[in-house]
Amino acid sequence: MAEKKWYEKLDDAVEVDSTDTARTRTTGEFARDTGRSFLQGLSFAQADEIEALARALYGKFAEGQDFNTAYGEILKSVRKDIKEFREDEPFVAYPAEIAGNIPSAIGAGARLAGMGIKGLKNIATQSGLYGFGASEGKDPVDRLPDTALSTAIGTGLGKVLPPVTEKAKELIKQGVPLTLGQSVGGGIRKLEEGIKSIPFLGDPIVGAEIRATQGFNKATFRKVLEPLQKYGVNLKKQLKGKTTGNELYKTAENIISNGYEKLKPKLKFPTRVELQSVYDDVILRQADTMPKSVNNQFLQDMDNIVYNNFSPDGSLSGEGFKKIQSGLREQIKGYISSGDQVTRNYANSYNKVLEALTDTLVKNNPKYAPQLNDLDFSFKMLNIVGKAVEKGGTKQGTFTPNQLMGASRMADVGKNKKSFRKGEALMQGMANEGQNLNLTLPDSGTATRQLLTGGLLNLGGAGAGIDPFTTGMVTGGLIGGYSRAGVPVVRDLIYGAGVPSARNITSGLLGNEYAPDINMRR
Repeated sequence: MAEKKWYEKLDDAVEVDSTDTARTRTTGEFARDTGRSFLQGLSFAQADEIEALARALYGKFAEGQDFNTAYGEILKSVRKDIKEFREDEPFVAYPAEIAGNIPSAIGAGARLAGMGIKGLKNIATQSGLYGFGASEGKDPVDRLPDTALSTAIGTGLGKVLPPVTEKAKELIKQGVPLTLGQSVGGGIRKLEEGIKSIPFLGDPIVGAEIRATQGFNKATFRKVLEPLQKYGVNLKKQLKGKTTGNELYKTAENIISNGYEKLKPKLKFPTRVELQSVYDDVILRQADTMPKSVNNQFLQDMDNIVYNNFSPDGSLSGEGFKKIQSGLREQIKGYISSGDQVTRNYANSYNKVLEALTDTLVKNNPKYAPQLNDLDFSFKMLNIVGKAVEKGGTKQGTFTPNQLMGASRMADVGKNKKSFRKGEALMQGMANEGQNLNLTLPDSGTATRQLLTGGLLNLGGAGAGIDPFTTGMVTGGLIGGYSRAGVPVVRDLIYGAGVPSARNITSGLLGNEYAPDINMRR
């Protein structure tokens, strides 16, 4: 009988299970491999080589082994263990590596930013560094393809998931609770805008944006009061719990007024004799710039507001000084509000008189000159912000950056508003910071609507055949992620710290995975 050919024996073949089984690790091995993953992230994927170097040196000097042979074998073994751990325990290995990279990414990002490498360039550099470390090339030249590919992947991921902008960082430092979309812009901001327009679902985002604009208001008033901190004003304590423009304005006005009142008994106020030579010069010079009809009104105002507040003996009390200040500021306010440019320019004449009054008081009190100047500067800023508060009257005085910008422009009483044109007007910089991020004040959804959001969407999703668990996760995530506590967690921890590290690791590992086909070195 002829022997059967191999293809005639298939019926007798035994099926063999070729599926790879996950390696069983002891507790010690599991802890070791988790630690290795963490250290890989911490060292920008160079911990495997550091471990191999240390163990090979030990083998050379303690056991007499050949260093190069030991290093190569140990490195190969360590990399094999790391790869197997990623395959067997991906939900432990990758999070551990990301967690390890977080402090390194923050440190590297800050160091690069200090060198002027910011934005996408910062992302590309970090991704390239991780790709270099993750590469298994034997020398730097060998690792160039991996590094280049990792850099390209990281740059692409950076465009999809951009970092927090430098302008946003400035406002966040000032305590403004910007949403993730407001902080990074781009597609994420467009997604926020899209969801915001959906009834109920967008309510948590609307609420977060309102809090961001309220935070901008508080940061603005903090800037107004900042010069007074050196005199014992505790801004954190004084502004705590104040959210609306009306509340903040009232608090700021009280702080400045109390500062003046405490200082007033210590001051020496100018007499009419001391003031008149200075005032007559300023008043007459300003009067010469006006038409006769306005000139007459101006001179009459000077008598009523300035000279009538001196006592018969020519002295000026603290109360009289305050009345002159208030009267002049009221006139300035009235002229600035005019719709006519020529009329608005008259405010500058009253402002010159006010400046002369303040300068004389400062010269009479050199000991308290810094505090007087700081109080006056804070009051000037408060007047500007007060105009923005008026514009936000329908929102309890809460104003937008656009309204603050308008107030800053209106307050520039200089000829042709040169300070504003040059971007140097008071509060213009603060307004610019908010405008750069397009901070607005949307209409709020009621608390009831926000509480109902999750329930209604879950019911609607179930009725449409959508898994209620999924809709619950989405709505619950939005409500939690855009809550007062959730916004900084999502923005700073999950996205700000976690995403850059995940991006570094992803680009590094993908570069290492696909670059070998490019350089043909393996």
